[in-house]
Amino acid sequence: SANTFAQNLVEGKDPAVVSTWDFNNTSEDDADGIIANSLAIEDSGRAWKTGLQGLNLMFNGGFRSSKFLINLAKKNNAKSLINRMLIRHFCVYNTPILKDPTKNPTILVYTFEDPSSELVLYLFKNIWENQYGSYPKIDTASLTDGKIKEIRQYVVKELQKNGFNLIIKEVNPLKWNYAMLCHDVMKIKRQGCEVMVMSMDYLYKLPTTGIISGRSSIAGEDVRMLFENTRDAFCHDGTLVMTPHQLDGDAKRLDRTGVESFAKSVATKSYYIGSKSIDNAIDYSFVHNIVKFNNNLYMEIALDKYRDAGRTVPHKYHYCVYPFNPNGS
Repeated sequence: SANTFAQNLVEGKDPAVVSTWDFNNTSEDDADGIIANSLAIEDSGRAWKTGLQGLNLMFNGGFRSSKFLINLAKKNNAKSLINRMLIRHFCVYNTPILKDPTKNPTILVYTFEDPSSELVLYLFKNIWENQYGSYPKIDTASLTDGKIKEIRQYVVKELQKNGFNLIIKEVNPLKWNYAMLCHDVMKIKRQGCEVMVMSMDYLYKLPTTGIISGRSSIAGEDVRMLFENTRDAFCHDGTLVMTPHQLDGDAKRLDRTGVESFAKSVATKSYYIGSKSIDNAIDYSFVHNIVKFNNNLYMEIALDKYRDAGRTVPHKYHYCVYPFNPNGS
């Protein structure tokens, strides 16, 4: 709130300042604390692992905290499904490593397109199949309130086994904007949550109202700024931010030429819908594409962008292929 912000300034605590190194300060306590905290986070392996070893290798062991991740694909090509898969994998294959042990380790999910019930049902079916080896058939039209409650409790129990708190919020993006998103996240943090992962499906759905003051002659600048502001607002606080995003018309035209590997062909080419400069505002991205071979479906994945100081990815890990299950397991 404005009162809290003013009080912090009076006490010399500017919430925008992450850390301060004063080379004229003879006390080394602050600097030592900053270094120790950074090394603790680094050594603890705050790389969010997935159940796909090829994807882990593609990003040097997993997705690091304080980064912005995008999964890219064509229209109707499993973008949301991959995003949901990552949410489940983060809960199942990782354990909380908190900066503040008194906080509640939280994975925060915003759905701007699909109903939250659809995400919960996906998680239920996916967890069930991985546990029992069969995909449960559910007639959504005949779901009772009791059955819905049972499904929700099952999902909560399974995804909280490692200690994470999962918050799913369904939001009408036409009635929201970037400032409201920031306010909502701040409110959740004030409730004692440390937002470790924040997913938005899709961030591109959020209006860019107020992002740029005045007019910009650069096409897509408002979209680029939306992504850049989102990264600046949340990643600096240690949050892994992720969102699916759609490839643009240039990628679609390339696909019509019949390239051997669509994912490889579009990777690193900045084929982002809305702005060609989104890659300047993010840290990680990968392209995925469903292909059919001998009547079987496969998901090809290619590295699009990797920005992580001091680290590189060997070329042999830039591409991988997995059998694709439309159920997303």
